[in-house]
Amino acid sequence: MMSVTRAEMWLSPFPQDDGSCFLLDSTRIRCARETAGLSKVQLAQLISVDPRTVTNYETNGAPQSKTVALAEALKVMPSFFTIHPSEPAIEDLSETQVWFRSLRKSTARQRKSAIGHGRSALLLFHWIESHFRLPNCDLPMEQMAQMPPEASALALRGDWSYGENPLPNMVSLAESHGIRVFCLPSVGKEVDAFSFVFDGQPYIAVDAHKTPERVRFDIAHEIGHLVMHEASMSELDAGTRDIEKEAHEFASNLLMPERRVKALVPHHALIGDIFKAKKIFWCGCHGNGIPCARIGKVDGLGIPFDVFPTDQYGV
Repeated sequence: MMSVTRAEMWLSPFPQDDGSCFLLDSTRIRCARETAGLSKVQLAQLISVDPRTVTNYETNGAPQSKTVALAEALKVMPSFFTIHPSEPAIEDLSETQVWFRSLRKSTARQRKSAIGHGRSALLLFHWIESHFRLPNCDLPMEQMAQMPPEASALALRGDWSYGENPLPNMVSLAESHGIRVFCLPSVGKEVDAFSFVFDGQPYIAVDAHKTPERVRFDIAHEIGHLVMHEASMSELDAGTRDIEKEAHEFASNLLMPERRVKALVPHHALIGDIFKAKKIFWCGCHGNGIPCARIGKVDGLGIPFDVFPTDQYGV
């Protein structure tokens, strides 16, 4: 009697790639789309699929055959859609963690795009830190959490051993104390700077298209958020305190301490005196005008204090 042997199926060493064996990461697709400032409908049009398909990609992942189309449409490297085990979970960075300069003026799409650039910065600094040793953060966020703006600024100056002397380049200064600073591509004039803390590490984004004086003030402003608000701000506090005004006051005192301004600027300051102070403090004339007006030293200008609008600090 003839026996029947059961046939076994062997996988081919050269399997046919139908484009669906490996899926692109769904969260990376969403992050890239939000960074690009595109809606699902707009992305669907760019890669010639139905909007419901994009929704499916962002829920379950996209087939590998769509790698090139998605990379070109979203202006990222194809490798962006594949997560390496050692990389930070960038999708965990959310709007609730970010301090925006103009939260009410910016749109949801602008904020999502800015956060997307922040996620890209996390990947960039992850790569940098894997090759180079960067300074550890020594920002006293816990110690200064309950202090008023002027006291916080003066205390930080003391910690950094500057007393009342003019501060150097703010990018270099921030980086030397462990703050990661990166440039923000233009996502709209309403979003020109923001800061956040991720895994205990503080980051500051600035718009490099602004004047150097404005960037200088923006960094000081964001440091104010980090030291005064990051460790202590509750939802109740955020609703009852003018945190942007507090950050402005902090930046003004950090860059231009009142006692030093009083010593350098005449009591009845004229325009020329303000421009001289500009060269000392490396700030814009409006930035100098604010603390001078606050301590009553711009009487000679004959200009009321309200000509220095709060959204022009440091310009």
